[in-house]
Amino acid sequence: MNLHAHTWRKMLLGTSTDIYNLRTIKLTMPNVEELPAEEINRDLGRTFPEERFFLKHIDKIRNVLLWYAHTNTAVPYCQCFTFLAFVMYKHFYENDKRHAMIDTYYSMHRMILIIKPLLPKSANDGYPLKFAQTLESVILLDVMREDRLLYDRLKDSLIIKMVILNGFSCYYLNWFSSDYGAVLLTFIIDKRSSMMFQRLLNFTVAFFLVHKSLFMGFEDDKCLEMLHEKELVNFYATLWKAKSLALLP
Repeated sequence: MNLHAHTWRKMLLGTSTDIYNLRTIKLTMPNVEELPAEEINRDLGRTFPEERFFLKHIDKIRNVLLWYAHTNTAVPYCQCFTFLAFVMYKHFYENDKRHAMIDTYYSMHRMILIIKPLLPKSANDGYPLKFAQTLESVILLDVMREDRLLYDRLKDSLIIKMVILNGFSCYYLNWFSSDYGAVLLTFIIDKRSSMMFQRLLNFTVAFFLVHKSLFMGFEDDKCLEMLHEKELVNFYATLWKAKSLALLP
């Protein structure tokens, strides 16, 4: 049994009866010509390109994304959806091949609700940037409670905003392998959306605390350049710190 998939189903889809009912709903076939198929196709090939599992399943993941776009016209597609679909589909498939697509589709609805305030509805939608500014203030306050020197370093920096836009908005799945991403999702996923958001926030704060030496030792430009080298990010140290922050009152 894939424990990640078992946990995700229980938390995101509900009881066995709930899951059965979802699986028996007949989904309509989307009209591909009306969907962002070109964007989806562009991103499919560059999402975990070195992981061979996805080469065999890319058409099914494409269909999941098209289904989602068909039923969510306000924000039909963002690149972060591809990372989410890839990670969730892989582990649902390893647990239950027959229902991997439908379980991924319904789980994505719950997951995307958490990050939806950061996803623009159009090129002129300014709300995501306003939300990112609010989120930046919250992260800074949490950093200040743990480390005042680090807070002073980050408070006038662009780094937190860049991490929010490039990592937080994708559950950081674009930073790690799909297996690490699955571990992170299992930490984040909960029946309560508020708890999921808090755990994602905890992981973000933990990232800054764990990598303090990087931010204290280099200027913003160099830090941002180094953050593109994902192997420099200590995944498990960040996760353990996030879990400890989650236990604080």
